Amino acid sequence: SPKNSGFLNPSSASQMIRLISGHLALIYNDSSTERRPLSIALSADGGRTWPYRKVLKDGDDTYSYPFAVQGPDGMIHILYSLNRDKIMHMTVNEAWIL
Repeated sequence: SPKNSGFLNPSSASQMIRLISGHLALIYNDSSTERRPLSIALSADGGRTWPYRKVLKDGDDTYSYPFAVQGPDGMIHILYSLNRDKIMHMTVNEAWIL
């Protein structure tokens, strides 16, 4: 049954993917009221705990509707809407999150 994850969310979309390593990555807005910052969290135990968290983007803009996929080279490609009028792309690797 569903459980409270402890993550904040301003009624906005989030994205979770399973990485090649088997770890879970969650891209989300780490705020209860704003669509910023855009953050990524990593769980190495199937989602029971999320000890690794990093801010991907922060500032006065809004970062919405994240989508993520991991390429065969291990890079995590993250797409998101900037101020709901531009689609942005960034890449990170799992080592950066850890």
